[in-house]
Amino acid sequence: MLLLLLFLPVSAAAQAVERLDITVTLADNRPLRGVYVEVTHPSYGYMGSGETGITGVAEISGYFPDGIYDIYIQKGNVDDTLSRTVDYLSGGMVGGVFVQPLTVSFSSDFPFSADLLRLKLEKPNGSPVENMYVELSRSGSYVGSVTSGADGICTFDGSFTALPEGEYKIVAIPEYSYPPPIGGPYLETELVFSLSESSSSFLEGQFIRDVRFEIRIPERVMSISVFESMPGEFTVPDTTKPVSDVSVSINSFDDPDDYAYASTGSDGIARLPLTTRSSGRFSISAYSDEKGHTYREIDIPAGRDDFAATLVFPSVDAEIEVSLVDSSGDPVTAQVDENDYSMTWVHCYSVNGDLPLSFDGQVKKDESSVKIDVIGGVRYQCSAYFGEEYAVQEVEVLAVSDSTVAATLSITEAGALATFQFIDGNTRQPIVSDRQLDVSCWTDPYRDGEPSGPIVNHGAYSLTENATAQLSLIEGVSYYCYARFLTEEEQQFNSLAIGDYVDPGEFEIIAEQGLQRAIPLKSSDAQITLCLKGVDGQPVTRGFAYIFSPGSFSGGDDDEQEEPGASATPTPDGGGKAFDSDGDDSNVFDDIHAHRELDASGCAQIGAFSGREYFANAQPDGSTVDVIYPAERYVSPLETGESRELSFQLTQPNYTLTLTADPDSQFGEYRLEDVDFPFCYAEDGDGVFSFSESLETEALVLRLAVNKRDPQTFHVSCGLIFDDEEGGIGQGFFEDFFFTPKKRTESGAVAVLFDEAEPNFPESTAEVRNNTETRVTLPDGSKATFQVSAIAESGQGAFTYQSGRSSRAQSAQYDLLRQFDLKIRNDGELKERPNKPIQFCFLLDTEKLAELGVSPEAVKIGRIDEDTGRYILSETTIRTETDEDGSTRTFACGSLDHFSIWSTIIDVGEKLKAEAPSKVRIRAPRKVRAGKKKRRANNRKWRVVFTAPEGAEETSRFVFEYNFKKKQCRKGNFKKQIGFTGTGPLFVKSRKRSLCGRVKAVGGLASNTASRRRKVQ
Repeated sequence: MLLLLLFLPVSAAAQAVERLDITVTLADNRPLRGVYVEVTHPSYGYMGSGETGITGVAEISGYFPDGIYDIYIQKGNVDDTLSRTVDYLSGGMVGGVFVQPLTVSFSSDFPFSADLLRLKLEKPNGSPVENMYVELSRSGSYVGSVTSGADGICTFDGSFTALPEGEYKIVAIPEYSYPPPIGGPYLETELVFSLSESSSSFLEGQFIRDVRFEIRIPERVMSISVFESMPGEFTVPDTTKPVSDVSVSINSFDDPDDYAYASTGSDGIARLPLTTRSSGRFSISAYSDEKGHTYREIDIPAGRDDFAATLVFPSVDAEIEVSLVDSSGDPVTAQVDENDYSMTWVHCYSVNGDLPLSFDGQVKKDESSVKIDVIGGVRYQCSAYFGEEYAVQEVEVLAVSDSTVAATLSITEAGALATFQFIDGNTRQPIVSDRQLDVSCWTDPYRDGEPSGPIVNHGAYSLTENATAQLSLIEGVSYYCYARFLTEEEQQFNSLAIGDYVDPGEFEIIAEQGLQRAIPLKSSDAQITLCLKGVDGQPVTRGFAYIFSPGSFSGGDDDEQEEPGASATPTPDGGGKAFDSDGDDSNVFDDIHAHRELDASGCAQIGAFSGREYFANAQPDGSTVDVIYPAERYVSPLETGESRELSFQLTQPNYTLTLTADPDSQFGEYRLEDVDFPFCYAEDGDGVFSFSESLETEALVLRLAVNKRDPQTFHVSCGLIFDDEEGGIGQGFFEDFFFTPKKRTESGAVAVLFDEAEPNFPESTAEVRNNTETRVTLPDGSKATFQVSAIAESGQGAFTYQSGRSSRAQSAQYDLLRQFDLKIRNDGELKERPNKPIQFCFLLDTEKLAELGVSPEAVKIGRIDEDTGRYILSETTIRTETDEDGSTRTFACGSLDHFSIWSTIIDVGEKLKAEAPSKVRIRAPRKVRAGKKKRRANNRKWRVVFTAPEGAEETSRFVFEYNFKKKQCRKGNFKKQIGFTGTGPLFVKSRKRSLCGRVKAVGGLASNTASRRRKVQ
């Protein structure tokens, strides 16, 4: 027995350690919880890993022979590796397992990070708030999100992601789900707090921070009651039939951030929070899978703490049975996903805009038809979404009360696969770019007025990062396609791209199997540098510069002709059928507009194309006030590789024009002191302009850059816009006139007569919910054609249209016919640009055009650029439609790539740019043998006669630039100028003995220089 005991230590020495208990601490020996521990051996590699608990110990089991081990520890974003010796002599038995304890610690500079952040959401009375979505961010970067439980507590675990020391923001948003928050509604609430070691508690081996988060309760609440309608009365609610479990929303038309959602309870009432600023025009809507979708518009007055409204679901009393068939009339069954769940829905929406209702029905698996409950006596448009590789023929159905009406939707498979490749217009090689390219095609049977071709709702949309896009199209169908670059936000960038390519723009194709189309992109080969200086001569570093090049649109079949060498363009796989091409210069037929921010030197470098003319300008941002903005400059075509620099400078005003309302002005129900938006704008004959939006007492003060010893004529445009008393759409008063200051004066005054009110963009909204093509006809007769996915990926949204007001002569460049404001809302959020271009046709007033002496073909569509404030002209097509009674309507149509202020305009400047005024002749004052007074007057009048460009009329604007020294005129130094309208002649009063000058069309070309010397009497 003794012999056996003597041998026991020797037996233990041959054993290995069976478990390592590794304690992880901070530098001050405080144990840490939630630390990852990994043990490796130089020869054996990975040996085991674990995580520390409350005591800071990680128990790692395995077979650990004596030796030196590497111990890797990690917590949050901090890690460390330490060496430790494992020796059985340092261990001991724990419950039959041979264990060796080891201790490691992070270095002394281990940064603080919280392990647990616990937020308790409470109402002001201390009761918990559940079902709140809480988002945590640090320095503007997203950290994580959770939803509060029944106890109002939500927890952010920072064990592995780390919550380092710093300032954090938490935002709590109500979870508008089923069921709605108990005790709601609540308002979105924010809280900013600092996280540090001193503000946290070290408990159970970890840093814990507890934060009380008081949720805001709205002071104002809107109660929306949802009922079924009385039988036969679509808009009269039956208060005995509330509708529960319906999603209700409210959206402001003026403030995209002012919206709320909730669901109705058993009493049919949804309570939605209103902010203190909530007022004006709102849309409220309710959606139910069973009862469809209904909405209305309301005005919410400011200052009211509570407000109620009612929505009505008309009682359904009819049925539409919609069947899906192919082109041969055979049934087409529903599409299903990987889980055999049907993805095919049929959508029927009311054609009557006064009854905004829609109903959906799901076609079940293995079935080809569906019955949809609707309202009898209402006409519906029915369609279905069957994937982009299919086209669906939309059908119109008149529902009949107490009956089932059958309808058939034709499903056409898009079997023609078209391939598009973006190539460099010079090298003919595929474009290599870090920006995505996109091609979208869709059918538009109404494009040329009367429907032509198959009336189908089909569009194909493709993105590519490798210069090639493929789309499934319908063989034999004519498509309208649009190619573009995308920004990082996947929005259209209608300008020079970062890679110095310009968007390829629009084209038309007829789909055929195996179609391959090359889309050449023109790359810039020149550069324009624009610099801006302030009135002090120093660089302006806060602002932007832009260049604009008008396109040379060519019509007819020439656009589709194949360029020489097009058959040599590469295919995606290097072989097979060659790509058809529009040629290298396909994109130079489009307008090009590009702008850049000014750098620290006050300059901006912009890529340009040789051989094209440009117009350029540089302007400060809105913080620069009381200055005169420089005129747009003409840039003659550049040579290949040329770099040209232009310098602009702001001018200090030295003349003040005070504009007041004439006492005879008639404002009707409005008062001048209640004006909401006053403005005045002034422009001289060279395009130098200034503006004012400040109302001082009852007068508008506008500063003009006028040399007091050299008067010149200005075109002045003023407007006073009023909202109505309840914040809705009001009226506007607009006046335009020419003004010439007197010599040797520093100020002047004009009483402006305002006597005719015009509607300030009356607004109407069309709710659209359809996954295919939608055609919206607006109250004034204008039309929009688009796929709903152009405004909302969800397949539903609001198309808001503010009809235009008439206006004339608002700029020296343009005669504005009508202005329109387009606003697109998706889930309450305003969109700036469509996902896909929208075809819009503005109705023209042909009688008005006849009065102006111009044909519809002279009308163009333009939009106000958000950055430069100038009008950008769009390619415009004039279409005519014939109604059933034989009358015709004329439209100006174009592709809209922004949602902003659009106008139908006559481009006066463009019209007169083609030719210069010519044959300028100056006649000296004649000597008159009459009374002294009369002789003095006539002896000062110089007569200037010229031949006006073709197209000039009495409203055309010209400038006469002149000097009294012929040598200075030859150098182009014209000391003075005078603006005038009409085709001449004009008169210049001067006692000088000679006169020379030239006539210039505003915004256009100048004539030859003429001179004349007065004979000495």
